[in-house]
Amino acid sequence: MAESSKARAVGFNHVALEVGDIEAALAFYGRLFAFELRSKSDTDAFIDLGDQFIALQKGRKQPPDDGRHFGLVVDDKEAVREALADAGVTTLPGPFLDFMDPWGNRIEIVGYANIQFTKAPHVLRGMGLAHLAKNAAADQGADGEGNGAGLNGQALERAREHRVQQHVGPRFEVLGTGVLDLVVADAVLAGDEDHARSAQRARRRSHRGRRRSPSRGAE
Repeated sequence: MAESSKARAVGFNHVALEVGDIEAALAFYGRLFAFELRSKSDTDAFIDLGDQFIALQKGRKQPPDDGRHFGLVVDDKEAVREALADAGVTTLPGPFLDFMDPWGNRIEIVGYANIQFTKAPHVLRGMGLAHLAKNAAADQGADGEGNGAGLNGQALERAREHRVQQHVGPRFEVLGTGVLDLVVADAVLAGDEDHARSAQRARRRSHRGRRRSPSRGAE
């Protein structure tokens, strides 16, 4: 199939979590977050996230998640940390704020100020969150061209864990731009300005190359 005829993945409409009991799940998550329900029944419930939602579905049978998880964005990450402690929920080891719900769903909590995606203003207003803002790192583009692939807080956190530059070496040109973002972030954390600048230049070259390349059929 030609590249030009493929559908472009643009985001998520919802995430579905399987739980043992709908009322118990709503009670558990209600101790951690303030939210509104779109609807519920004996077998499912839909938690509103403005232009997205979480679907709770009754009937989980599989073992607890291991590395599989999703990142839930909140307006106050530290408030969630406190709510987890108050609820007696132990956070998982590692550099992020991860926890497991009673049915084995693993969730990472991420602060809105530190991520690149932005809710549309009318969506934030409808959620009563028009006051939310981004920090400088989340707004900055890695190549300075507004491509939305900058050194956001989440990339910096990922770089702390993976230490990408230790594994990929100096041959930046063979890397995808997503990995290069992490290389740049990791170098910034390490205080290696030369390494960061080299990765930024490689990312700009990679981005320009993608824009110039004609569409080709799948081989």
